[in-house]
Amino acid sequence: MTLLSKITLLVLILGLALLGCGPAATAPPPPPDTPSPSGDQSDEFTDPGLNLLVAQQGEVLLKRAAWSDYHPTGFGTVLERGDLLKLSGEGAQAKVLCDNLTLWPVPGGAPAGLNSGCPQPPEPALTRGGAKVGATRGVDPLVPYIISPRASKLLDNAPTLRWNDTGGGPYTVQVRGGDLSWGQEEVAQTELAYPGEPALEPGVFYLLVVQDGQGRSSQDEGLKGLGFSLLEEAEAGRVRADAERITGLGLSSEAEALALARLYAGHGLIAEAVEILEGLVEEGSQQAAIHQALADLYGEIGLTLLAEPRYLEAVELAEAEGNVEGLAAAQACLGEIYAGLNNAEEAVRWLSQAQANYERLGDAQRASEIAERLGELD
Repeated sequence: MTLLSKITLLVLILGLALLGCGPAATAPPPPPDTPSPSGDQSDEFTDPGLNLLVAQQGEVLLKRAAWSDYHPTGFGTVLERGDLLKLSGEGAQAKVLCDNLTLWPVPGGAPAGLNSGCPQPPEPALTRGGAKVGATRGVDPLVPYIISPRASKLLDNAPTLRWNDTGGGPYTVQVRGGDLSWGQEEVAQTELAYPGEPALEPGVFYLLVVQDGQGRSSQDEGLKGLGFSLLEEAEAGRVRADAERITGLGLSSEAEALALARLYAGHGLIAEAVEILEGLVEEGSQQAAIHQALADLYGEIGLTLLAEPRYLEAVELAEAEGNVEGLAAAQACLGEIYAGLNNAEEAVRWLSQAQANYERLGDAQRASEIAERLGELD
């Protein structure tokens, strides 16, 4: 990786972190709602949990602590204690999957605070988490960079290994780590099932290395922290038990899949989370939150060139849904992607749109953060 590439990479990582692209970079949630009519809230409250709007009928309005008013929200929105929800119109309904894996049917009538429906558990099952690599400018398409498992923990001892198609196959594939050294040569395709033997061991860091027929290696990407490890058995048992609880809630297939992906991502199981969300996209999901969540995970593990089309789709779908917050979030992340690609014109265009939409929400803090970022790009 050249010095210029490293500088570009650092700029994009910092920009994405500042603007909160991706679950791991999400700012601390606002404090809990209280029954006080004035809405006074504690400044010391922090909430590690993740609550999801998993079902809705009719219009559902959301007001976050930083917003000046209520705005339409949609399926898959991540909700925070301190948020207020209001059902708008006859027949409107909504359900929230709380971070303790219970369902809260949002009551009609007066606005309802999330804290009343989702009391904070001592140890939430759904949490904010994920990979820590950070988003990058993307890599040379002629490099067989690793797609999965990448900067991830695993539940499965026999993962599917995937890498970028350089057009220069066949490929030599190796998995290294601890005492394990496994490989296969003359692989024509760009994915391969690891056979499960030799068995992966919890606590061991493994690295997938792929080399194409032209001698180009996945290690040419020049980034560290892209390996994987098997989840420790105690934590894996908790994840499997929580997954069973989710599948027993009677959610729609799309809501169940999104909840499972969020569960896995919170435990660093990025490969499994991405696989679930990719499946929804391939099935033709028209939910902005699905595309946004997948884009965020791609960004976290340094695959922004895969994130870009998902963010673009999220923009179109959020606009069609009338979800201003979802639209602004995708626009802000696109702006940072283009900034990292040294396309200042596109970066400014997308960030300016995001700023305008945060101003529509009355979110002065986010609008100000983006204004500062725009100033840096001038």
